[in-house]
Amino acid sequence: MISKGIKDPSILDRIRVKGIAKAWRNFKYFFRRKKHQFKQLRKYVPMIWKGYDFDYRYATEIFSAKLEDIAQGMEFDNAM
Repeated sequence: MISKGIKDPSILDRIRVKGIAKAWRNFKYFFRRKKHQFKQLRKYVPMIWKGYDFDYRYATEIFSAKLEDIAQGMEFDNAM
């Protein structure tokens, strides 16, 4: 398959391979992200379940857990 402006088929093959590679990365990222989201759900649901609207203690527990997650994520070299 050769487009109108591109005469070299190897360029199209490289573009096609890059597109497949990008789609595969997106596919893998989707499942890694879902795995992380389920871990977070298992971590935060018990804290939320035990909390009451008038009790500020559960809010501080959630906030401190979130700060621990952020600090743990910032320890990696590729954080920013």
